[in-house]
Amino acid sequence: MDGVGVSVFFEYYKIFYFVAKTGNITGAARLLSVTQPSVTKSIRSLEKQLGCSLFVRSKKGVELTREGSLLFRKIQPACELIFSAEADLDDLRQMKAGIMRIGANELTFTSWLLPHVKTFKQKYPDVRIKIENITIKNVMEVLDSGTIDFAVLSSPVGVEDEKHSLIFRPDIELSSVDQIAKAVKESLGIGFLPEKVAKPAIDEGILQPISLAEPIPMRYNCILTVYNNPPSITARTFIDQFRDMRPLL
Repeated sequence: MDGVGVSVFFEYYKIFYFVAKTGNITGAARLLSVTQPSVTKSIRSLEKQLGCSLFVRSKKGVELTREGSLLFRKIQPACELIFSAEADLDDLRQMKAGIMRIGANELTFTSWLLPHVKTFKQKYPDVRIKIENITIKNVMEVLDSGTIDFAVLSSPVGVEDEKHSLIFRPDIELSSVDQIAKAVKESLGIGFLPEKVAKPAIDEGILQPISLAEPIPMRYNCILTVYNNPPSITARTFIDQFRDMRPLL
């Protein structure tokens, strides 16, 4: 292998593999989309490197020598494994396979993420999607563990109110949007929900909207990733759709 790079040497084996499979220089050249002389030249270079003849001419094309048969038995599994890996990666690039793992809290998922996941799934039906419920408190732990490709959370909002001297100190803390609506229904206090999430309950008369004198602070959706766990090809494709993310009202 002196003077021959690893990638070049693999190309020799690749050409050898297809010539052995087809038993024909012309057939191998057609499959590889190269010329017959280049196939012949590569086989001769490989024979020179290995110090033996790999093929002999036959009426139908070429046949493996004893040394060629031994080499083919050894490299066939390796070549086919590499070809399979290349095909799998090509499927990922074309979004014909793969899995996307998202971390999101229930509010962000219900009020913003869900329709985008639906659109993505309709466009790439072969991609599997796994969504894990996370919180602001454990988001970095989950990201660092590598169990998700990225997280989607709404930005935090300050709750101090110097103008009205109000202190935000909730008596009941709930973990889901559905629980908030049920708690309000049972007169356990007031709750804060996105309008489109609360609308069905408002329309049914279960919840009553409260008009506020002060505007509600703007919140934004944030996509979080970590440098040591870059998103997969499928995840990057999903993220690229949201460069113009809109505020979560």
